[in-house]
Amino acid sequence: MKTKVTGYLTQKHGFYYVVLNLPTDEKGKRNRKTLSTGLSTDRNATKAKALLLTMIREANAGEEVRGVNERQPKSQNKTEDERWNSPWPGMLFSDYLEFWLQWKRKSWEEVTYSGYCQNVRSWIEPYFAKRKVRLNEITVLDIEMFYTHEINQRGVSGNTVLHYHANIRKALSDAAKLKLIPYNPAAEVERPKKDNFVASYYSADELMEVLPIFANTKMELPVMLAAFYGLRRSEVIGLQWSAIDFERKIVTISRTFERINVDGKMVDVSK
Repeated sequence: MKTKVTGYLTQKHGFYYVVLNLPTDEKGKRNRKTLSTGLSTDRNATKAKALLLTMIREANAGEEVRGVNERQPKSQNKTEDERWNSPWPGMLFSDYLEFWLQWKRKSWEEVTYSGYCQNVRSWIEPYFAKRKVRLNEITVLDIEMFYTHEINQRGVSGNTVLHYHANIRKALSDAAKLKLIPYNPAAEVERPKKDNFVASYYSADELMEVLPIFANTKMELPVMLAAFYGLRRSEVIGLQWSAIDFERKIVTISRTFERINVDGKMVDVSK
């Protein structure tokens, strides 16, 4: 009687994998095969279980069973959900970036996630999507040409390009860890040069002209705190009465407050 193939799901690096228990070989040695589902562990349990049953059924029918990355066609006719949850080497780099944002979201703070989304969705994704660069085909030259385009065509600063570089390098590093690409090409890209920051300040005379403009408005106190104590906006807004020691005349900056855009929604974040 032919032994039936069984299997189960396992998790690794934030993704579901199928482990098939195949019939023993001629020497009676147990044979197992691990296959990628391409599904992240975030809200994909039902899909993973369905794929497990499909692979078991195919194996018992004598068909060759392959992981999702091996099954993927080169066609780009994928639904939004498939692009985000089923990474594969031949997918567009822009689609992989969107998957990466969703996959790593829980490991980042809201402020970090918001900043990554701003860079990736506004500038990095559109550039590479227009050129149809695939994840497993992206080169050092592709990345350097993007930086050149941003500096020469859009006139962005070297500091901004450094942020883009950090995003791209981390995204491709994670792709290499998932075995979607053999190595990280961004690691070989020459690091963009950082611009020297030259701060500018209001003089005492200029402050005397500015302060009356905000007198008797809700902005008067924040402007005065920023002007006299050099506080950042987030530090001024984050001030609470408990941070002020009236007896010793000390103000302790222990909390900040920001309002950021997360997936189209304004979210208040305090630290």
